[in-house]
Amino acid sequence: MSWAGKIYLWMTRFNTIALTGLILFFIGIFIYDRVRYSSTLQELTGDRFGSTNDGMMPFSGQEMKVPGGTFVRYYPVEDAGSYEWDKGQNITIVDVRDGSSHKILSDNDPRAIINWELIEKGGANPRVYLGYVAWAATKIQFDQGRADLLISAFPNIKQHTLAENIKYTYLPKLSGNESVAIIIWPEEDRANFVSFDLTSGEVIEKKEIDLPKMKENFLSLNNGLPDEKFTRFAHHNMAPPSNEFGFLE
Repeated sequence: MSWAGKIYLWMTRFNTIALTGLILFFIGIFIYDRVRYSSTLQELTGDRFGSTNDGMMPFSGQEMKVPGGTFVRYYPVEDAGSYEWDKGQNITIVDVRDGSSHKILSDNDPRAIINWELIEKGGANPRVYLGYVAWAATKIQFDQGRADLLISAFPNIKQHTLAENIKYTYLPKLSGNESVAIIIWPEEDRANFVSFDLTSGEVIEKKEIDLPKMKENFLSLNNGLPDEKFTRFAHHNMAPPSNEFGFLE
């Protein structure tokens, strides 16, 4: 065999060995990472949280300053940012002053919390929250893109149902002492401006918004229903996207 042939053979063998070594290196890195992750998870789910066979339920806890005290809200992490309906999706509010707790929905409620928003006192530093609005829906409501609107004031939690089986809401904002203004869409082509007392739940003012007419050829995917009907993102902010529904400018 010529020198050129021998050099080519050596280079081929070297490349084969180098490629095999590189593959084995990456496999080793992957196995090491899995072992390290498993070891860390076992530490988290060990004696502090029960037996190593029991997985730890990851809860998200967030502190909220409210008039006269501090609350903490808890919900399972897997519910955060989830646009799917699941029985038991709920939020617990804890009063740090005395340890009392309140669930937005009772345990036997057929609805699930699909979104909620805190009402902030403007200009307060640190932020102070005066109450919340929450969207609760049964599985049937959720599949129809509808929900009930719940409201409550802090620190004395007394929950009220402001509206039932609505399509959307938009911009819940503090408009005065203990009063909140919000736009509610009972249907896709109807909207109402509503102001209410956050503590009592009493509607202060309600008037229909004069919306522009809808185009006849608005975007649709099935049987003339709006495209947004088939996505879960509508449940995240509950605001009707005008470009999807084709409102005339």
